[in-house]
Amino acid sequence: MSDSHKQRKVLLALTVFLAAFLLRLVLDLVFFFRFGWHSSHLIEIWFYYGVARGVFTLSTLDPTFLLLRVPGLLLPGAVLYQAVAFEAALISAVTAVLIFFWLDSWAGRETGFWGGVVFALLPAPLTLSLVNFSHDLVQVPLMVLFFWSTGTAIRGAKRPGRRAPAAFLAVLCLLLGLEIGPLMAGALVIVILYCLWYFFRLRLGGNPSLWAAALFLLGLLLLNYALFRIMKAHLLEWIAPLALKFRGIDLTAQVKIVVGDLQPLPRDAFWGRYTLFIFFLPWGFWTALKKKEFFGLSLFCFSMALALVVNRGARLLDLSVVMLTALGLAHWKKTAALVTVATVLLYLAIDLLFPGIAARLYVGLPYSLSQLWETIGRTLSDPVFRPNPVLLRCGWLFAGFFVVTIIWVLLPVWKRSRPAFALLLIIAFLQGGWVLLAARTSSDQVEYEAYRWLNDHSRPGEKIFASWNQGYFIEAVTHLVPITTPARIDLSLSRLYWEDEEDAARELIGRGVRYVHICTRYFSVTGVDQKNDTFNMRGSTSIGPRPDHIRRLSRMRRTFLFRLIYEPKKLRFFRPIYEKIDLEREVMVRFFEILPPEADQPMAENPKSHYGE
Repeated sequence: MSDSHKQRKVLLALTVFLAAFLLRLVLDLVFFFRFGWHSSHLIEIWFYYGVARGVFTLSTLDPTFLLLRVPGLLLPGAVLYQAVAFEAALISAVTAVLIFFWLDSWAGRETGFWGGVVFALLPAPLTLSLVNFSHDLVQVPLMVLFFWSTGTAIRGAKRPGRRAPAAFLAVLCLLLGLEIGPLMAGALVIVILYCLWYFFRLRLGGNPSLWAAALFLLGLLLLNYALFRIMKAHLLEWIAPLALKFRGIDLTAQVKIVVGDLQPLPRDAFWGRYTLFIFFLPWGFWTALKKKEFFGLSLFCFSMALALVVNRGARLLDLSVVMLTALGLAHWKKTAALVTVATVLLYLAIDLLFPGIAARLYVGLPYSLSQLWETIGRTLSDPVFRPNPVLLRCGWLFAGFFVVTIIWVLLPVWKRSRPAFALLLIIAFLQGGWVLLAARTSSDQVEYEAYRWLNDHSRPGEKIFASWNQGYFIEAVTHLVPITTPARIDLSLSRLYWEDEEDAARELIGRGVRYVHICTRYFSVTGVDQKNDTFNMRGSTSIGPRPDHIRRLSRMRRTFLFRLIYEPKKLRFFRPIYEKIDLEREVMVRFFEILPPEADQPMAENPKSHYGE
């Protein structure tokens, strides 16, 4: 390889890295300036912040431990949280570079470049690294390295001496990935599926016809459908014991409370995860089949089957979309433009004319976008009507994605660097806006400040009752002990919110709890009909499902949950000790201290529970 060729490859890799990292850095800063420097997009970042601080431990063989503990030893607590968030952005950007080198070795430099660019701009990886940290951020680059080294070992390299080191690296990445989580086992299945194609091709003399490749693809689809049926019936019962053993996480409880990662892929996930890149997938599929590049096809088929069982499998699906889209963009021609235009028109036709069918086919639009047409119609017909600003922003972004796609199709940007650069900048702006528009806080600045206050006004080791998803947050920033966490979800505690105050107090005192935390993020009454004694509410799985017998406002008013938020001073066994309100975000945080019953007013013995009546 000539020096100029090496320099150009390094320059392209550096370009991919800077584009990916700067975009993620900007999104993080916008989020922090908008919500506060100790807010979070996804609650799991608090676990990894705790790992960095040394509060939580991971296996020393888990690369995540080293990546977090080193900055935890070097940086003070005041900036460590932001460092963890920015490290997530850094790891995600490095993943884009690894994808560049992986696809460069697999299908050529142009495919590698587009692969790195697509990953850098894909909403799903952007969302995962937005003020968050996750094991998946470390798992995905290990899977890329595993695919890269396995491909080198199977297909051979330009230098025969690289085959053995590649095989060693593949085994090392596999073992490290399995230490992180079972998703790496899915990567191993994909390699096995690709090996089937490799042996099939050898049996046909090394160059099978397009019809033979199509026949193999049909068999691959049928095989993955069978795997889907098997995984749907048994996957969680297989991985639940492993998660409990290696990570101490009770997946069974998380399934019962409908944690999103353990549910099937949502019907509107494709648009939310991939936006305009789904329009380039058909050409990518055809290119992969025509060139008989079955790794990307095997990756897509199995990851789709896995994602339809558990949403976490969509991490692998992201890589398949990156690989197939990059392959299509690297081999673009006039036919590709026609296929892409037809895809856009077909997408719009199905979604507008048959929205139910579109949802079943996973090509439906998110709910907010589907309401956009009504908003536009009312805006044009009713001069007094004030449209929802979120819907309008969705509309502008939605239109922007389609306009950029059409411009991309009409201009030969893949041959001209300036138009391509301009369009990529526009796409980066649209993707960043889309991610921020969908982003919500899972913890706010006021919650962090409230926990720090309680830490300064309590003794170490005292127990606190809060919704289960606050457990890691509490342990990471205070010396208190939450009685339920994401790893130890106690469903019997969630039902206390719907009990009467006295019943809840008895249970909490019996468990040695000293403090209670409540936040309007998880519950609020949104409407009341006094005449009919009914109400509307919003809530989340963190406080448990509402029992069927609580449908009347009069009954709701007697619940522990309602009184914690709306009648705190009327409580007999709980004394409010702290309250903080973010008026702009409309978030209220409140702490209570549990009061033991007075000697002359003991609690009733064995009172009748109203739960589940």
